Amino acid sequence: MQQTAPQTRNFLEQQKPDGNPQGYRIAVEGMSCQHCVAKVDKAIRALPDVTAVRVSLDENLAEVSGGKPHQVIAAVEAAGYHARPMPQIPESCELPVTRPDATAQETETRRIDGGYQLAIEDMTCASCVATVERAIRAVPGVTDAAVNLVEKRAQVSGGEPRAVVNAVIDQGYQARLLETPADGGSLLLEVSGTVDQSLPEFVKRLDSQAKVEAEADRWRIDTSLHPADLLLELRQAGLQARLIEEYVDPRVEQAREARQEIRRSWQRAALAGVVGAGLMVAHFGSLLPELQAPGGQIVWFAVGLLCLFVMGFSGGNYYRGAWKQAKHAAANMDTLVAMGTGAAWLSSMLLVIWPDFTSQAGAGLYFDASVMILAFLQFGHALETRAKRTTGEAIGSLLGLAPKTARVERRDQEVELPVSLLQPRDRIRVRPGERIPIDGEVVDGASSVDESMLSG
Repeated sequence: MQQTAPQTRNFLEQQKPDGNPQGYRIAVEGMSCQHCVAKVDKAIRALPDVTAVRVSLDENLAEVSGGKPHQVIAAVEAAGYHARPMPQIPESCELPVTRPDATAQETETRRIDGGYQLAIEDMTCASCVATVERAIRAVPGVTDAAVNLVEKRAQVSGGEPRAVVNAVIDQGYQARLLETPADGGSLLLEVSGTVDQSLPEFVKRLDSQAKVEAEADRWRIDTSLHPADLLLELRQAGLQARLIEEYVDPRVEQAREARQEIRRSWQRAALAGVVGAGLMVAHFGSLLPELQAPGGQIVWFAVGLLCLFVMGFSGGNYYRGAWKQAKHAAANMDTLVAMGTGAAWLSSMLLVIWPDFTSQAGAGLYFDASVMILAFLQFGHALETRAKRTTGEAIGSLLGLAPKTARVERRDQEVELPVSLLQPRDRIRVRPGERIPIDGEVVDGASSVDESMLSG
């Protein structure tokens, strides 16, 4: 849990006349020197009603008293720096605990604090990233958003997830909400011992709202109990239970999608390249009849239909993306590709249908260019995706070194749980020489940590 720094707390306490807090903090990104600090300080002090300002370069924040936070953020943005509000957390703040009777508002607050991720398809360039980020930030309640083009992910804080997904879809991009390991309270257990139909009743005595279903030789339990507490209760009842890890690393799914995308790109590039190269060879080798020759118009019309099929197969993703952007009065790289190849095909087809449109009918046929452009683009896309996959696999291999389980202390006992089922404020025990399974704060004991993976 992030705690308010002492100097920040003192500053805020000075701004609390009559017990009403008026001080607040703004995170400022992009400051690199004292000149930046002075510039931000000047921009904030220029606002009406601002009574005190302290800008910290080390902490990348501005502590402000008076004025309106949104006006301060706008002033900092106008000065050329990125700003966002920072929540004020009392020193005695405790993380909320999920309860079966939690209200919708409490659930919303927990979700906003943790943020959530979206998987976004069809992004191809920086313009797409800007469009998506702008659409997300426009959703009421969204406090922060970061879009990653390489991973095709968006990290969002605040707002209603369904509304954010719809906002991205409305901009012409496919989007879906990614589930996190902490989503929901569904557990899959493998229980050994004397197991009969009394197990559901046993669990319901612990949690009256729990749901227990048998799945083959396993049990599906939906409960608000902590997984470690449930295992301890089952252990005390004489049953040996083991939690089955259900969380799938999203990088595994990303790698699978990348392999499929590379395969599709190679297929599209191969078809477009073969057809385009064949047309170029036939054209320069005079293997195709002149447009004005007998039967030439029919041959070229067939060539045009062939190229149209190739364009649909090899460049369909570009045309669909351009159409979605056009419906929203926007443009991106797909628009450029669609206009270029489409103009080459349409102008050539116009000459085939109407040969007398120009005095040099045969010189204006660009069917080969329309498909060769797509061949080069798909070839480059395959190389780009492969490079991304290589980078992702390297990062995934590094993350794969982290332990998959952790020992959680509950009721003066240790219970081994999958890392994906750990919850805020869990206390885990790490023995000397072991790898640390998750980020946290040392509350007891001391040891040394091998940081060579980070420092070299």
